[in-house]
Amino acid sequence: MLQEEKKHLVEICCEIAHKRMVTGSGGNVSMKVGNIILITPSGFALGSLKTQDISELKLDGECIAGQKPSKETPFHLAIYNEIPEIKAIIHTHSFYSICVGLIAQSNFHDIIPPYTPSFVMKVGRVPMVPFKIPGSYELSQAITATFLENRSKALLLQNHGLVTVDNNLRDALNIAEEVEESSKYHIVLEGRGKKLSGDEINQINAKYKS
Repeated sequence: MLQEEKKHLVEICCEIAHKRMVTGSGGNVSMKVGNIILITPSGFALGSLKTQDISELKLDGECIAGQKPSKETPFHLAIYNEIPEIKAIIHTHSFYSICVGLIAQSNFHDIIPPYTPSFVMKVGRVPMVPFKIPGSYELSQAITATFLENRSKALLLQNHGLVTVDNNLRDALNIAEEVEESSKYHIVLEGRGKKLSGDEINQINAKYKS
């Protein structure tokens, strides 16, 4: 059951590992198929997963197939239950994205400057959730509230990593890569690079989001 969906999820996980967006058994990925959640299991490296390893959950969190689900399952379930239009979630530990969160002192509602049109079109803006213990109820509540408040497709977790969402895994991964690339610019330029102006952003959105 759901073999094609599980195969696609495993392929995305392998890409994430190959692109070094996680290390060891870090990171987690999920997708919603009807009323079923497919999510990566706890303690497994994303690059070594097989379809039979994928955890299959009900929306209330009951595991009905596969291995023990990721310890971050609570925030995945909270997002799916609170924001029904989201169908895919990716959580990475990308190097430059984490660095941006480590050095940030302010502007948590819009933490990565808009350096490129691609960032504006694919991402928009990236808020940050102040540090919460991984797997905790507090983290789940903070992530879900931040997505609901900002209607963004990506957010940073301070001292932790990146979460991206969309209606499919491919687009969620594209967003994660775009955020990591802009984070790299931000770190290398030490925040001094030319940012797109509000007028330029409005023009880009008018042309490509109409």
